[in-house]
Amino acid sequence: MRKNKLLLLLALLMTAATGARAAWTGGTYTATANENLGAITVNGDATLTINSDVTVTVTGGINVASGTLTVTGPGTLVVTGAKGNNGASGWKGSNGSNGGVAISGNIIVQGGATVTATGGTGGNGGSGALEAGTGGNGGVAFAGTLTYKSGTVTATGGNGGSGGYIEDEERYASSGSAGKAFANDVDFTQTTGYSVTNGTSTIGSVLNQTKVVISGGSEPAAATTYTVSLKDNVKDADKWTISPNPAEEGQTVTLQYTGRLKVKGVTATSDAAPAEASVPDGAISGKFSVSDGKQVYFSKGNLRYASSKWSFFDNQYDYYTSYSADAWDHFGWSTSTTDYGMNTSTSNSDYSGDFVDWGATMGTGWFTLTSAEWTYLFNTRSASTVGGTENGRYAKAKVNDVQGVILFPDTYTHPDGLTAPTGVNAEDATGWNGNSYTAADWTKMESAGCVFLPAAGCRYGSEMIGLGSYGYYGSATPDGADYAYRVKFNSGSLEPANSINRCLGCSVRLVQEVAPNP
Repeated sequence: MRKNKLLLLLALLMTAATGARAAWTGGTYTATANENLGAITVNGDATLTINSDVTVTVTGGINVASGTLTVTGPGTLVVTGAKGNNGASGWKGSNGSNGGVAISGNIIVQGGATVTATGGTGGNGGSGALEAGTGGNGGVAFAGTLTYKSGTVTATGGNGGSGGYIEDEERYASSGSAGKAFANDVDFTQTTGYSVTNGTSTIGSVLNQTKVVISGGSEPAAATTYTVSLKDNVKDADKWTISPNPAEEGQTVTLQYTGRLKVKGVTATSDAAPAEASVPDGAISGKFSVSDGKQVYFSKGNLRYASSKWSFFDNQYDYYTSYSADAWDHFGWSTSTTDYGMNTSTSNSDYSGDFVDWGATMGTGWFTLTSAEWTYLFNTRSASTVGGTENGRYAKAKVNDVQGVILFPDTYTHPDGLTAPTGVNAEDATGWNGNSYTAADWTKMESAGCVFLPAAGCRYGSEMIGLGSYGYYGSATPDGADYAYRVKFNSGSLEPANSINRCLGCSVRLVQEVAPNP
């Protein structure tokens, strides 16, 4: 048994041998490999984080008896309610019991998680000579309150059980009804840009539906906060209370004085700058200028589409090394929301039309840089001195033994204990020959705001070309009917605006604009 699975089993107090429902007393757990578990009862606030490409499967349902279960992606949680018991057969057949609920209680879905909940199938009715039992009804997918922030939630009511056979009448008794997707409304107050469908068409309410798919939501950035303080030399400073402190923008702050002095009034000033909003979910903290007055955050990894889901790679140096129709990270020119360039055609005419931004796949705020913005990033912006080079913008390097290009943020301090980069702003192979950082080194540099673009090659049809030695990154700028601008680099060159065939599949690194301080 794998160590991580053993830990989870112990944490949940699993008693699989007796078939009993496991009890989880709350806390946090991160699933790093696929798990298959029985029914679970959650007592107390609990957070389940599921890593990318990991699926946790729960058969028998999750009952959040108290507190709230928070499911954080980007991985997948699949929950199926218990199947109802079949009715007994005899002179009079008995009814089948109803299918179980997939998820009951309070649950939050965030961080791009995929949650699929299916109510249990109703039990079949028992057959009888004179009477037969009816089938049990299908179980509800969500019986509590779902708070949706981001990711994809698919809720499907369980199928009803079949009715038993009536021998004297040579017919079947009634089948059970299909279960509902939701017993209660969904809380959408902490998300934007989401869509709700029944699998095919947009719907206005999740209630009275047997299937509901919620997707496309984007979690709002953290509110700007302010710290309130008294000016220096205020009398009886210890007699003042300020609440709340710090306070979010828009909140009312109350100042109360309990001393003996007479207070005529209080004047508020905004001497201090507000705290900056947090970095968007899925982004690196470094800020990069892409034009005069415009900065962006880069996503934490290249864009990919796998297992019918859009996400970013877990690590900036990750990419697919072979073609698969089920896993894409090299996209032709995007002109359709149907495939976003996931096409093996080598004819440029099949990629004709206006650009459709890959950013739409990851929710509100994400977008693709234009060719002019890529060029400004590499050639024009002001930046810190890196490795003795003023305005150090980039350097070729190996990260975790993967060749690529490091982008240094506008403001950068190289972590202590790491070798200073060489070949900064150099297009030749100096960096690939002289800069080598381990995964542990890179964790420090990423925390300092660095971005890494791996030399992930390109795709022509279903053939992968130049893996590990060439990098091609898409832009939002076309070049006529058959070409588009991409960033291209190899051992001897770096071109921020290289025009190549639209059919060529390239890597995509999305960005979000840095919001200006209030």
